[in-house]
Amino acid sequence: MKKNVLRRWMGLAALVACVTLCAACAGGPAAMATDEGTKPLAGGALITATPTPASAPTMPDPTPTPLPASLPAAKALLRPANQTVTGATPVLVEVVLEDVRDLYGAQVSLRFDPKILQVKDMDPDLDGVQIRAGNAFPKTSSFVALNRADNAQGRIDFAVTLLNPAQPVQGRALVAIFPVIAVGEGTTTLEWETVLLADRNANALRVASEPLTLSAKP
Repeated sequence: MKKNVLRRWMGLAALVACVTLCAACAGGPAAMATDEGTKPLAGGALITATPTPASAPTMPDPTPTPLPASLPAAKALLRPANQTVTGATPVLVEVVLEDVRDLYGAQVSLRFDPKILQVKDMDPDLDGVQIRAGNAFPKTSSFVALNRADNAQGRIDFAVTLLNPAQPVQGRALVAIFPVIAVGEGTTTLEWETVLLADRNANALRVASEPLTLSAKP
């Protein structure tokens, strides 16, 4: 389990690092070689200018850098519009972070009982079942790397990062939203399998998560 979490973290950290680096370099002077071509000298002689090689950008190390233990952990919460899910009437669930500092990327995996709950698709233009990014990650300044809800397995996987030069999120962050419907009866819990957070330098952010219990009636 620890190896799987580390592998997922490396993926999130690399994603944040690559997207931030590419956005910073795109069109910038550091990413362009100087090529002045052939210039005439006095007397008709020619000299060919030697292009100045571009400096290769340094990829940030995706290995998580531990943050000081004195910093308070962010809270990862699931906030439903209603504690009871009845039949095919969707109940919207928010994936929320509170007391977060310098958030730039997030990856979450949730587990649910597919015999009791099902996730409704939020993007009918794409195959499969997707959830939706929250307002902490606007479409114009973010990149969704993973978005999948598996109603057969009872699993949600979602990963998103801001794009440079967007500013990090502070305080409360709505990461994602998704609607659920009831297909079975009983009390069921949505569990966090993974919640990984990163700042814009791909450093790990401390986080503590709380599960959500819902009542369902088909």
